[in-house]
Amino acid sequence: MILDFCIDANDEIFSGEKVYSVFDIIINYLENNYRNIMKEIWK
Repeated sequence: MILDFCIDANDEIFSGEKVYSVFDIIINYLENNYRNIMKEIWK
């Protein structure tokens, strides 16, 4: 399984809060769906 995401940033503006928010969403999703994801991967 490969997980990829992109966050808009440039040299002048970078939001660490946005990075934490994205990771929070990903972690929450994986915690709720890990079992089903792994069942599909190992079929």
